[in-house]
Amino acid sequence: MKNQIFIGLIATCLLASCELIVEVDIPKVPSKLVVTSFISPQDTNWQVYVGQTKPIFEKTITSEYVKDATVQLSNGSQTAVIPANPSEYGYYELNIKQAPFLIETGKTYFLTVSAPDGRQVKAQCTIPISATNISSVEVVGENSFGTYSPFTGTMKWSDNPNETNFYRCFAYTKNTFMIGGNIVESYQQNYDYNNLFQRDANKQGGNFIWEIDMQASEGYADNKSRFLFILLNTDENYYKYMTTRESASNNEGNPFAEPSAVFSNVEGGLGVFAGYQQTRLEVIK
Repeated sequence: MKNQIFIGLIATCLLASCELIVEVDIPKVPSKLVVTSFISPQDTNWQVYVGQTKPIFEKTITSEYVKDATVQLSNGSQTAVIPANPSEYGYYELNIKQAPFLIETGKTYFLTVSAPDGRQVKAQCTIPISATNISSVEVVGENSFGTYSPFTGTMKWSDNPNETNFYRCFAYTKNTFMIGGNIVESYQQNYDYNNLFQRDANKQGGNFIWEIDMQASEGYADNKSRFLFILLNTDENYYKYMTTRESASNNEGNPFAEPSAVFSNVEGGLGVFAGYQQTRLEVIK
């Protein structure tokens, strides 16, 4: 027994003496600018988010957003400078009433973002030719006083023929609250990822349908529930970015999932610059 213990101690010492410490120089990966912006003829504000990537081995903690960037949007002949929004870090906004031009159907726009340290990125997008009319919206369910009630919404539309289309659907519940004797309104998005993004590949000119489960409460004014349905007809940049981002988010934390890259059309950086047309329809139930 003593011999066995002695042999074990020798083996442990030998293994410990075999440890090899190797110092590795971790390569420095430069930070990249990250830009996100979506433009539409129906929007009243242009908004651009400017951030930056943070190297995984960086020792110092810095803000992810970029201050004092120069953000320019051009239609090819005119250029607008989009100023920073002082109340939202990283966001640059311009009301269209102050813009030298408007976002128009079928036109291509160019976005340039320059950081104070000299980094610059560029991107471009083309607005879809037409907005897509919503054929019908049906909401099924019954209100219950003083509580949220379940509803099912169904939105239908027909594809615009002779053009490639990419669609995204939204549904919001319009809530009303009594605060200090005043009625306050707010919109709450209903989340349902079933067929959230659709495209007309092999379905040119066909009919589309989207269903969603929702919740709503009665309004103070007339004891009715209100729902807002929005249909986006987007460019391919929007579709690829959103679908790949959703796929990457769904794979997060899954050790058996294959890694998936998020689409980017930003030259020299990361992110997306995309265009869309939108159609809205409000339903009172």
